[in-house]
Amino acid sequence: GGHLNPAVTLAMAIFRGFAWADVLIYWIAQFAGAFFGALIVYITNYSAIKAANPATTIGIFITGLQNENVSTTAGFPLIIGLSLAAIGTSFGYETGFALNPARDLAPRLLTFIFGWGWTAFSRQSYYFWVPIVAPFIGAVGGAFIYDLLIYAGPSPLNN
Repeated sequence: GGHLNPAVTLAMAIFRGFAWADVLIYWIAQFAGAFFGALIVYITNYSAIKAANPATTIGIFITGLQNENVSTTAGFPLIIGLSLAAIGTSFGYETGFALNPARDLAPRLLTFIFGWGWTAFSRQSYYFWVPIVAPFIGAVGGAFIYDLLIYAGPSPLNN
């Protein structure tokens, strides 16, 4: 029931009766929290960020594809937990662990505003939409599969 991720909030509205009227309010709070978190990182590291190459510092704030050709089995998934291990070993390293749309979009907007410009959206062949859309699809798909195969309580699938 934790609403730390807009994709979870959407899945909760679809599958657990979370009030649709509250979804937008929660999303605004989640995106604002991510934006101000990124702003704090930017302010506290301003001189180092400005002294460094913008092409590398943007990665502090947003997810993106790695430059190397890495297999999908890279990493040590048992260290980070079973659920994140599945994501990490499949596409985590290549995608920057794009798990939370707020954690990607809000800092991306910060980088757009504070000097990186359109690069925040155009880099890596306009990859920006993937870490925003994919978690929503994954959360809804995962909740659907959970309700279909495991959950016995009230849900849209068994009412």
